[in-house]
Amino acid sequence: MITIGELLIEKEKIKQAEKEYQKNKNKAYKKDYLSRYDKEEIMILAGIAVTMQKLIEKWLKQGEDRKRIKYGKMTMTYTFKTIDTYLDYIKLKCKSNEEQEKERALEIKKIVNELKAGRYEVELNKKY
Repeated sequence: MITIGELLIEKEKIKQAEKEYQKNKNKAYKKDYLSRYDKEEIMILAGIAVTMQKLIEKWLKQGEDRKRIKYGKMTMTYTFKTIDTYLDYIKLKCKSNEEQEKERALEIKKIVNELKAGRYEVELNKKY
């Protein structure tokens, strides 16, 4: 179990990180590639999205509370939006917006399909 003190310490750390981000956000640069760490983070986010999709399907079959299903769908949506932020920073030169959207969609589909096929295993560790 997590104690209230630990929770407050974590909240304070998040606030400090947000302040640092606000200071440094103008210094951020856009890159035209995905690093290995970016790809790993995208794979973790895609794993979360796939897991949420499976849970939502299970909840629908079991007739669970509508709020739980609603929040699960919101989690999936925001997870995909987070993945899009990684891909937004990539500069795709000499391509129309339509071509960029197709490329992004193909890259996301590829990652999700590889996760569904079981080529990668995503492990989420809980810290208590």
